[in-house]
Amino acid sequence: MIVEDKAVSAGLHYRGAPDAAADAEHLARRLAEETGLAVQPGELVFEVKTPGTDKGTALTAFMAEPPFAGGTPVMFGDDLTDEHAFRAAEALGGFGVLVGPIRETAARYRLDGVPEVLDWLEAAADRHAPAREEVEA
Repeated sequence: MIVEDKAVSAGLHYRGAPDAAADAEHLARRLAEETGLAVQPGELVFEVKTPGTDKGTALTAFMAEPPFAGGTPVMFGDDLTDEHAFRAAEALGGFGVLVGPIRETAARYRLDGVPEVLDWLEAAADRHAPAREEVEA
C-alpha cells in the first residue's frame, strides 16, 4: 500500500495490492474514527479527509467566484471521488463526463480516455472561438 499526502487529506492506495482492499479500508476507517475525519472510497484507494467536503463542494465554491460565476460547469472525472462533482455540475446547469469504462455514474456523458477528452476540448474551443473578423476589428 502507498500513502499519498494530499496536504488536506491522505490517500491510502492499494492499486499494487488489490487483495489488501479489506485491510486498507479497515485502516482508513480506524484512522478516521480516531481523528474525526471521514473516509471517501475511490478506485483502489481510500481517502481520509475533512468531513463535509468533497469535489462537489469544491466545484460549487469555484463556480461562485468571478469570472466563473454564472458559467456552465463541465466536470471531467474518472474516479468515484468525482461523483459528487458530477452531481454539483448538473445542479449548477452543467454536466459531468465520466472518463473511462462504463459504470454506474451521475455523469451525463462518457468518453473513453484522455485522447477523447482532448479532442472534445479542442472541438469545443473551436466552436466558441471568435471569428477572425471579430478579433481584428
